[in-house]
Amino acid sequence: MCHRQVQCARHGCGHDEPIGGDAKVDCQSSQCRYSAAHPRGCPICPSTCVQYMGRAQTIVVRSGDPLCFHCARQNA
Repeated sequence: MCHRQVQCARHGCGHDEPIGGDAKVDCQSSQCRYSAAHPRGCPICPSTCVQYMGRAQTIVVRSGDPLCFHCARQNA
């Protein structure tokens, strides 16, 4: 099933924060309504095809930052 990849920064406290953008990853399945391989005007789509995107995948592109905003505020 199609899903999104989200670029994140991992803070020193272990929390991830989205940065930059996100990108759709196409599963190439004709049974997924979000895929480019899904036929246009599929007549049985609501009853046979996947109607939702999969869980977003986090891609850590930066790490070692200080505490995230919430943890820094708690420790202040």
